[in-house]
Amino acid sequence: MSSRSSFEELATLFEGSGTSGAERAYRKALDKLTTILVEEGILHAVHLKRKNITRKKKEIATAIYLYQVDFDGEWGEIYFDFVNQVAEIQQLAEWDRMISKIFAKKAICYMQNNSMLINLKELEIPFFL
Repeated sequence: MSSRSSFEELATLFEGSGTSGAERAYRKALDKLTTILVEEGILHAVHLKRKNITRKKKEIATAIYLYQVDFDGEWGEIYFDFVNQVAEIQQLAEWDRMISKIFAKKAICYMQNNSMLINLKELEIPFFL
């Protein structure tokens, strides 16, 4: 912790940036904090990375996301049909039915309940179990 930047140093570093720069800095800091808390075993997280999309009238109709549980191991795949509000797990991460399936289902619920997240290419979703 002593080697990390203080809040004052971060504020100085991003002082000249606009709203989008501040938002990126906030998101990066939040992602880093999530990674640290996962490494410490305090919480769990699903990392989603968009692999493929199809559009219908300039709107994202379907998407395939890769997902990884706790930033470790192999990636799985989740298919989303945003038009029909349908999602399914196409491939489990690490072929693990006990843990990976639980996190994939939580990620699906999270994405379906937060329509603004559709446009993000990458996303980290923290969870407490």
